[in-house]
Amino acid sequence: MKEPKSYDWDNYLDFLREVPVPADALSFFLARPSARPYNPPTYHPIPWLSRHDKGDNTTDTLFSQALNSPNTIPRVLALLRADLLEPSTPVPGGTTTSPEEDAGTDDTPHQVLFVQLGTGLNGFTDTVHGGVLAALVDEALSTCVEAVRQRDAGESKAKLFTANLNVSYRAPVYSPAVILVKTWLRRREGRKWLLEAQVVTEEGKTLIDRGLCTYCTYYDCIMGFTLDAP
Repeated sequence: MKEPKSYDWDNYLDFLREVPVPADALSFFLARPSARPYNPPTYHPIPWLSRHDKGDNTTDTLFSQALNSPNTIPRVLALLRADLLEPSTPVPGGTTTSPEEDAGTDDTPHQVLFVQLGTGLNGFTDTVHGGVLAALVDEALSTCVEAVRQRDAGESKAKLFTANLNVSYRAPVYSPAVILVKTWLRRREGRKWLLEAQVVTEEGKTLIDRGLCTYCTYYDCIMGFTLDAP
C-alpha cells in the first residue's frame, strides 16, 4: 500500500495545490462580514501548513497539536491574494524587479489569516497571552513569504528562519474572539526578506501595530549574519 504523501516547507507549493482547505473553516469564516473584502476572486483560500498533521514528523506541533482544540484555536483560515498565485506576478524586490523596488506603498495584504481564539489561550482573565499572539504573527509571516518565494523555479528552497520580529501591542486581545493577522512581503534585500504584519479585530481595531520583520536562511544565522548585512 502506497504511503500517503507528506508535506513540509520543501514541497510547500505542492501542499497548496493538493491539500483541501477544511470545509468547516471555510463555512465559518467566509460567512462573516469581516471576510467580505477577502473573499474570492480577490483572495484565494489556501491550507495552512502550520496546522497540517504531519504524522511522525514533529514539525509544527505547536499549532497542529498543542493549539488545535476547541478551547485554544478551533479554526484557522488563510487567504492569499489571488494575483500572487500567478507565476508572472513580480516578487517585491525579487529577481523580476529591481532590488531597490519597495512594495511598501501597497496596502493590500498579501495574506490574511483568520484565527478563532478560545479561552484556553488566556494569560490574564479573558485576555489572550501576548506570547501566543507573537507566535501567530511569526507563523503567519512564514507562510506568507514561502507562498511567494517558492513560486519561482529558480529560487532556493533553503528554510527561512526568523531573524527579527517586531511586535508592538496596542490593545488587549479578549477571548473568545476572531482576529485577522494581515501580512505583507515588503521587499527583498539580498539574502534578507523583509515583511510586515498587523493584527486587528473583526471591526478593524488595531491590536498589534505594523512592524517590519526580517527572515533569513539558517546558514546566514549561524555564519554571523547581521540585520545590516546585504
